[in-house]
Amino acid sequence: MDKQELLKIIEKARVEEWEELDLAGNELTELPPEIGSLVKLKRLILGKWDSKKVELIGNNISFLPK
Repeated sequence: MDKQELLKIIEKARVEEWEELDLAGNELTELPPEIGSLVKLKRLILGKWDSKKVELIGNNISFLPK
């Protein structure tokens, strides 16, 4: 997912007041500051738990906006 697609999803989530946003599998390395506009968000999914390997997979986030 490119940055423009991500920003469109975030805007849609903001307008529709989503409580959950699943961004797992998109190989994101950082979250844009716009993620802070999701005031109704209760759950942000960035990776998946692999119970067989007992590890978090698919989360490459190295920076979180303040």
